[in-house]
Amino acid sequence: MKLFLIALYSLFIFAMASGITIAYRQAEGLVEPNYYEKASAYFSTKTAESYSGLSVVLPDSLQKGNNDVHVTISTHGKPLRNAVVTFFVGNLSKKTFDRTVPMKETEPGNYRTTAVIPFEGVWLARVDISKDKLQTSRKWFIELN
Repeated sequence: MKLFLIALYSLFIFAMASGITIAYRQAEGLVEPNYYEKASAYFSTKTAESYSGLSVVLPDSLQKGNNDVHVTISTHGKPLRNAVVTFFVGNLSKKTFDRTVPMKETEPGNYRTTAVIPFEGVWLARVDISKDKLQTSRKWFIELN
């Protein structure tokens, strides 16, 4: 019984040391840098959005290959005109395929661009909107199988 307890204790010490070593070598950090500034900016952005009555209609789906991305933006039920709108798409596992493309206003409040998603996987898509004091974005994930 004594030998069993010594082996169990040794195994516990080995597991703890291994866990601490792995955590130290692969630490990503638990605290977001500048979290207070980012949170303050987030809440001020959301306040500006609600004050302006912002409504953003995003694409239903995107596919592998060329995509015609269409976004409709309005404030208080009226089209948002002459805004600077960009579209970002990036793969979660490989940063080499991240792309940001400007969107052009084709009709009042309607913005379009073409984006390429070269392969399957999980992708992050983001539409950035900037007009006067309003600067915001909409993010969503796309899973292509």
